[in-house]
This record gives sequence, C-alpha cells and structure tokens, in this order.
Amino acid sequence: MQLTRKKTLLILLVAVLAAFWQVAFFRNTLKWDALDISFPWRFIITATAWHGELPLWNPFQFLGFSQHSDPQTWYPIFWLFALAGKYTLYSLSLEFLLHIFLAGWGMFRLSRSRGLLPEVALFCAIGYMFSGFFVGNAQHLGWIISGAWLPFVLEAYLRFLEKGKPRHLALTVLYLFFLFTGGYLAFFVTTVYILLGIFLWRTYREIRNKNFARLTRQWKSHLLLGVIFAAVSAVVWISILDLMPVMHRGNGISLDRALSVPFYPVDLLSLFFPAAENYSRTFWIGDQSMVNVFFGILPLVLFVSWLFTKGKKRTEWWYFAGAIFFLAVSLGQSLPLRSWLYYTLPLFNYFRIPALFRLFFVFFSLLLAGTFLNRMIAHHKRRLRRMTAVALFVFPLLASLLLFFLTGKLEDKALHAIFRQAVLEEILLFVFWYFVLRMKKANWRLVMPGLIFIDMLFAVQSNIHMSVIDDFRPAQTQAELNRLPKGFPFPDLSQRIATVRQRTPDIRPLWRNVPTFYKQISFDGYSPYQYRNWLALEDSSVFRVVIDHPLLFFRKGNNNDSTRIAITGFGANYIEADVSLNEPSELIYLQNFKNGWQAFIDGKATTIQPVYRALMKIPVPAGEHHIRLRYHPTKVVEAFAVSAISFFLLVLWLLWDTFLRKQKKKTVA
Repeated sequence: MQLTRKKTLLILLVAVLAAFWQVAFFRNTLKWDALDISFPWRFIITATAWHGELPLWNPFQFLGFSQHSDPQTWYPIFWLFALAGKYTLYSLSLEFLLHIFLAGWGMFRLSRSRGLLPEVALFCAIGYMFSGFFVGNAQHLGWIISGAWLPFVLEAYLRFLEKGKPRHLALTVLYLFFLFTGGYLAFFVTTVYILLGIFLWRTYREIRNKNFARLTRQWKSHLLLGVIFAAVSAVVWISILDLMPVMHRGNGISLDRALSVPFYPVDLLSLFFPAAENYSRTFWIGDQSMVNVFFGILPLVLFVSWLFTKGKKRTEWWYFAGAIFFLAVSLGQSLPLRSWLYYTLPLFNYFRIPALFRLFFVFFSLLLAGTFLNRMIAHHKRRLRRMTAVALFVFPLLASLLLFFLTGKLEDKALHAIFRQAVLEEILLFVFWYFVLRMKKANWRLVMPGLIFIDMLFAVQSNIHMSVIDDFRPAQTQAELNRLPKGFPFPDLSQRIATVRQRTPDIRPLWRNVPTFYKQISFDGYSPYQYRNWLALEDSSVFRVVIDHPLLFFRKGNNNDSTRIAITGFGANYIEADVSLNEPSELIYLQNFKNGWQAFIDGKATTIQPVYRALMKIPVPAGEHHIRLRYHPTKVVEAFAVSAISFFLLVLWLLWDTFLRKQKKKTVA
C-alpha cells in the first residue's frame, strides 16, 4: 500500500480520535489551565466580537486588563471557532484535537521534505503528536499550539532557503504568525533563534564559497520576510509594547524565577516508562505536567543506537546537538546552560519554566531517529537487524535493573506500571525485529508506524487522567453555562464588587475566572497579565475598602447622599451612565487605569485621573450629565487594521498561487 497524502491524513485523524477518544467523543473535559485561562478568555473574546466590539479590554478579571495584549487574542485559527457564535467546551476540545492533528501532519511534512520515506515520516509524526510534551502539557493550549506549528515553520523556512520561492517565503510568514499569535511566546522566541542560527550558518557557507550573488539575494529576501511578518503581526507587536511599561514583569524576571519549574534528571525515567508518573508523586520532584518526555521506545532505541554507529551524517549531528542542547536547557538549575541563556540572549530573561524546552528535545530526537532509520533501511539493513537484536537483549536487562533499584522507592502500583509497559515495549521490539528480518516482503515498512502507534496509545491512555482530562462531562458543565446571561448585561450598582464570589458560584470543573462566564466584574482571577499598579493596590490597606463599592460610585466630601447613577450602556470596552448630583464630585470607575482609556461628559472629552494608584476617576460638575468611558488605544486599533489587511492579502495571494499551481499541473497532465 502506498502512503498517499489522503491516506496519511486519514491515518493521523483516526490516530488522534483513538488516542484521545475521551476528548474526541466529549466524554471528559480538559483540565486545569485549559479551563481556567484558555477557555474563559476565548469565551469572552468571542462574546465581545459578537457584541460588535474589538476584543481590546476584558473588564471581568482583576478589575480589567487589556485583552488585546495577549497574542492569542489575534490567533486566526481560534477565530474560525469564534465564527460559530459562541465558544463552548466542545470548541475547546475540538481546538485541542485539531492542533494534535496538525502537530502530526506538520512533522510528517517536515520529515518528507528532509528526504525520509513516507512510512518513516509517519513513524516520526506519530511519535511527535503523542509525545510526553503534548500529553503532559495538554492543559497549556498555547504550548500545544506552539508544538503544532513548529514543524510547519521549519519545513517552510528550509524550503525557502533552498529554493528561494515567494510561496515558501509567504508560508514561512504565515506559520510564524500562527506560532506567534497562537502559542506561548517562549516557543516563538526560541524558534526565531533557531531560524537565525540556520540563516547565519547558511551565510557563513556562502561567504566561504564566495557565492556573494546568492548571499545578497538571501539577505534581500529575508529583509522582505521580516517586513511582511512585521506588517501581518503589527497588532501583536504594538500590543506587547503597550503592555510592557505597566506589566508587573515588564522589565524581566529574576534568575531564580526563570529557573523555576525545570525538568529534573529523575524525570528522564519517563523516556522509558511514562506510566509510572501516575503514582508515587513524592518520588517525582517536578510539576506533574512537566515530567513527561516520552516519544516511543523504538525512536529511543534508534537514538541510542546512533551513538554507537559509524558514518554519521552532518544533518544527524545537527539534530543530535539540538536535542542535547535543549535537554540541557530544560534541566534548569541542574546545569548552567539556562542561566547562561538568561544573561546572554535577549528576551530569555522574560520567561520561566525551563521544562518547556523539552519540546525541542523531543522534536530533534525524533528527527534524528527518523533520519537514522531512513539511512539504515536504504544502506545498512544488516546493521539495523543487529541493532534491533541487541536492543531485544539489553532492554529487559535495563528494565529489570530499574525495577530492582526502584523497589522500596516507588509504590507497588508504580512498579507494576513499569513492568506492564516494559513487557509491551519488549513485545514491540520483538515484532519490529521480526519484520526487519523479512524486509523483502511487500509493505513491511508500514509496520513501523503501527508499532509506534500502539506504544504511544498505551502511553497516552496511561497518563490521560493525570494530565489531560478531568472527571467531568462537557455536556453537564456546558448546560450550566448555557443558562448564564447572554451578551453584556448592565452591572448592578446595588452590588459591591467585594461580593462577586457570592454571586458567582463555581461551575465544576471551572474554578478560577468563573465570574467571566457570569459577566460579573471581579477583583480576582487567574492571569499572567497583571499590572504593577494593580498589585500595589491589592497589597495596600485601602484595597478592601475600595472593592466594598459598586463598579461606579461618587466620592463625596460629606454625608449628603444626593447623587444618582444609572448605567445606560455597557460592553467590554465601554460603559455609559446618566448621573445626577447637586454638587461637584469625582466619579470612581473600578477598572484599571491604562493608556487608551477616554472619558466624555455630555459628549465632550474630559481628563481621566488615576485614583488609588490603579483605578480611574473623573471630576463631574453638579447637575445632570451623560458619562461615557471607553477603552480605545488608537495605535492598537490602527495596527489591527494593518494586520488584518496584510493577513488578508497574504492568504489571498497564497490561495491564488495554489490555484495557479493546480492549473499548471492540469495543463502539463
């Protein structure tokens, strides 16, 4: 059977549905950060858009923050789900599954572009999409999205370097934009450094070969790539620059914080037996979502076997160097490399969690394993048979030694999990060896993706309850969410902000940011974006006094209560109210003050002043007035227009180019 494009896509789709069937058939929700950050933000962004507004401000968490500052606000793939009218738990599950699928398809495309056989490319794809990174960090949707687009970026960029065609330039920009907006910024920064390293290496080679004409073309084309990418992503860059001066870590974080949550050396046991991580939590030092680095026993055997073989190719050495380098970085304080990056490379002092770099370890390890396997099949079949036979003998010895040394350190359930997985992996190695002996049989190579799928399926299902799914059904939770207010109901000025939790009971398994679903203004929440002035207010002695007020109130100098406030309009980015007062006073708005906020009294602009360090006030003269406050950061709105037009033109050109390519193929045929 020949692995065509359609067959490969179908195999990957069926594999995703089988491995994550609890998510695919909506039996269980995702868990943790996927529900506490990704879901409420996507929910409110969608609601804001369908309310006729740009998603610039989120008024419901920590007394408001600039939603546009989060790059995922502008992620085009998410907006495809938002077009449905509302973002639900089903949308979240489908978006997760889509990116697992994309991770596999991207790895397959990259592997094929590097000359790997279709079956070997599929072997790498399955190992990648079900690796410990995607299973362990399933709660971090931005991480999953980063892992999904990483192989697409590398494939497009390498083709761009090799062929210099405009199509590959455009695809590189598009995939980088998806990685930038959909993923976690640390992955984007690291990927850009990888691309920069490849470009500098190519530049060195051109200079050494004195090919200055080609070098000039490459520099010009890269300049064009940078300009187009800057235009497409303008709204994100402007939003980030707008956020940095006011964000609590806008000047970077300390080294201790940058080294927090590493991948510990003991976690390397997950290379062989990830199922053991479900038990003996005191044995595993790290965060339980950061300890899994499994990518299949067969790729691991190939990786180790490569170390002891001769005739290594330059590309294989690059993959090996990348894998070891990023493994060392992921170990955090265990090695000095992450600290060196903190002080040496720009932007590496802005993010923590060294364990995130294990994505690149898995990525390069699989590329090395696939490239080595491809070479063995093509030129060294006997060597491949010998290596597999050695692995059949060595692996059970290693498993036995591990069980012996871990007895008494791990609970019995963990030891049983290691034993079960060791038996399965030994069987898989035996089957692989059996078919390697019979290489002349037709379609024997199709066994490889089948074997790694069985291995990865067992690993996924062994860990799925620990790091992927919660014990709640989406239908029950979504039914409760469907009963909550639609649109943007007017805030009740008879209610104090301090009582928000009494009015917004938890909807399990949702926990933090629940007031967002109720459309209730909250003084707490869960977000990486917090303002310095807000944190200062939160730590001050007046904080509890301040939140013991409604969203809008007058600060009076006497006890004469002769004021009236009636809200007449409310949305994510604005509030309108009719007020009446007998003497001048100050109107307090319990939202964070930030550049971009504007105030109008009877249609005339007035000055907003900070109050309590973080919040807003405007002076209001005596009498009856109409008040309007809106968040309208002009530069961000203009940048959005630039990004939207640039993105539309980029996609339109790619579609037109695709159409012309198909027409050309038909003409040739």
